[in-house]
Amino acid sequence: MTGMFRADHTGLTLHLPLPEALPTLLWAAGAALALFFTLMAMQRINRKRSATAWRGVTAVVQRHYLTILIPFGIPAVVLVIWLYFWQIPGLIGQMLQALKLALKAELPKTEDIRNIGYTVTALAGMLAILATIPLQLIRIWINERTARTQEANLTTGLINTAVEGLGAEKKVSRIGRPVRFTTKGAPDRTEIEWKDRTPPAPREGETVADPGEWKTFESTQPNLEVRIGAILTLDRIARENPGEHIRVMDILCAYIRENAPASEAPGHDLGEWLAYPENPTPEEREHRSEMLRERREGLDAWIERLPPARTDIQVALEVIGRRDSERIAREEARVRRGGENQRGYRLDLRRTNLRRHDLSHLDLRKADLGWVRLEGADLRGAHLERANLFGAHLERANLLKAHLEWADLFEAHLERADLFEAHLEGANLGGVHLEGANLRGADLEEVSLRGARLEDADLGRARLEGADFGRAHLGGADLRGANLKSANRVGAHTGSPAQFADFRGAQGLTQAQLDQMIGNEMTLLPEDERTLTIPSCWKEAPPFLDAKIANMPEVRLGLRSPEEVRAAFLCPPGEEPKRTGTRLPLDAPYPEGHPLADRD
Repeated sequence: MTGMFRADHTGLTLHLPLPEALPTLLWAAGAALALFFTLMAMQRINRKRSATAWRGVTAVVQRHYLTILIPFGIPAVVLVIWLYFWQIPGLIGQMLQALKLALKAELPKTEDIRNIGYTVTALAGMLAILATIPLQLIRIWINERTARTQEANLTTGLINTAVEGLGAEKKVSRIGRPVRFTTKGAPDRTEIEWKDRTPPAPREGETVADPGEWKTFESTQPNLEVRIGAILTLDRIARENPGEHIRVMDILCAYIRENAPASEAPGHDLGEWLAYPENPTPEEREHRSEMLRERREGLDAWIERLPPARTDIQVALEVIGRRDSERIAREEARVRRGGENQRGYRLDLRRTNLRRHDLSHLDLRKADLGWVRLEGADLRGAHLERANLFGAHLERANLLKAHLEWADLFEAHLERADLFEAHLEGANLGGVHLEGANLRGADLEEVSLRGARLEDADLGRARLEGADFGRAHLGGADLRGANLKSANRVGAHTGSPAQFADFRGAQGLTQAQLDQMIGNEMTLLPEDERTLTIPSCWKEAPPFLDAKIANMPEVRLGLRSPEEVRAAFLCPPGEEPKRTGTRLPLDAPYPEGHPLADRD
């Protein structure tokens, strides 16, 4: 015994002998008690926590507290093993030896025996506490596994219930009567006249026969209220359980594909955009202008007649498109499919009918939107970076300031679409239909426009640095003020028809670029010291010419023969191409008969 405890009381000093190892034992007991109560508190928190994951730092501690406890648990277990199997047997042996010696003494000191008893009692208590530490760690681990399993089962149950809600239907009773329409020389047709709707009108040459009696018709319709509630429930699950985000996105994408398939959205019957005839007469130009005017009006009327957006599909799109950065980061992480590791997750909305839906400012980057129907849709400011829009239909869609950087729009249909100041840097626009589209001020740097149809498109002030226009159709296109610096029209077989195109004010336009095109006297060129011209025909047929002619509407409809059209592109045998085009100031009005005069 070496330690002494001193206390002054009434002028007396008491000397209490302390065991040599008692301070160490007290420190170890205090640490063990602190760890014990910490573990018990964490176990209590784990038992009471709900299925809702906490946010921020609390959520991290809650989900990973076992990892946090490892630095405490491992030293505690090592301490227990060290005490039980090394130190404690020696201490017990020493105490028993001291007790034996004290008892053999002729006059054993009561204080010594009492001190030994205190030490034994303290050691026994500490041993009891330390013995429970490994058991408590095991118990907490088991409770954690159980809680996580219960939470996963609860989440799975919520998802299953929501999925059942996505298929909810209801029976609807309506009052109507059959109305028969008759036409001479044609079979009769019957429509239902609903009591709360405008009666169906007869078509030209039809007469209305006696209508039938009013009766009740029962039909099954989607229960949109329940379905919308299920969609919002899935959204909440994905927000509160980030680990379920990918599964929820798969469910919602599948719901849209099954309930809004593109197969139920037939296209218009207006035909293709009219090509520019070679060297047209004033009557032919006027006829084409009138036909295009009728087609534009017909397309506008067809868009207006399209059914409005389905509410449940609209809500599902908003849930998908408004996911936060944390969930988007999960999509970009590596996922495992089909036994192989793949980089990133991609929303699958292929072959869906999203006509007239509002996708403005939604985040659909990298989404697979191949062959989707988006006619008349609102995509203002939408994020579609690196999205797949292969063969998609976006006629008269609003893409104002949309983000389409590096998107794949190969052979997509964007006739009369509004792409004002849209971001299309690096996008693939090969074979895309942009007839009559508004691309004014759009960013098209490094864009592939090979074989694109740009007749009557407005490319004024567009940034086209490094764009590839090989085989593009530029008839009647407005390129006033566009930046064509380093645009790739130079090289073998990269020519483009550019009759009636307006190149006035185009930046970076070179004679070498114009030499790869063909134009006519209505091709407008900048009036400057360079005296630019454009050839009137090709001396040799480029390899793509026959395929181009075969795809022309007038050839497919049998209005003109392929040989006739081919002769219009090629120079007569033995003749050189004429240098043509009209140099005109940028602020000058269009010449009489120019098709772009109607636009101004």
